[in-house]
Amino acid sequence: ALLAKYRWFQEQGVEWFYIAIDDLHLQSHLEIDAIGQSAFTNKLYAALKQNDPKCKMIFCPTWYRGKDLKVPEKRAYLEQLATSLDKDIFVFWVGEYTVSPEISVEDVLRYKEVVKHEMILWDNYPVNDYHNTMNVAPLTGREAGISEVLYGMMANPMRDNLMTRLPLYTMADFMNNPYTYNPELSMAAA
Repeated sequence: ALLAKYRWFQEQGVEWFYIAIDDLHLQSHLEIDAIGQSAFTNKLYAALKQNDPKCKMIFCPTWYRGKDLKVPEKRAYLEQLATSLDKDIFVFWVGEYTVSPEISVEDVLRYKEVVKHEMILWDNYPVNDYHNTMNVAPLTGREAGISEVLYGMMANPMRDNLMTRLPLYTMADFMNNPYTYNPELSMAAA
């Protein structure tokens, strides 16, 4: 059923696909199985590549934070994922915490060393579904060099479409040139 939905999108020209297994641990009746998740994702990706060999797949694991590496069973899950997930599938990561105030090159490399896949930062700023607040400040706390060790970066916006545009503008500005990014000037431009 999922493949049929993805194939419809493929017919519309979509080349990037995503499967999320994050927060599975919140469902007590579900098993967290890195090898099973990988097998399912690999099979789905292989079927999509039959129609378009250039298509890409992003996988969000159940344990997607850097601090998860410190918990033995979570680290074991990520190590299994590293060896069982197709090497061409990208892995989403949010930084050290679900909402990370700072993200460094060292943070990226520490997680990447375990998952052994190209990574895309799924930045949980300025999202506010976890806490009812208005996050309208510019992006800060991101080391410019992360752009060299991540494949890409994307933002998780707030529910309010108009207000989220201010911080999203600054995130795009950072992504455009992280070495010259100035939060204050970016916010003024936004």
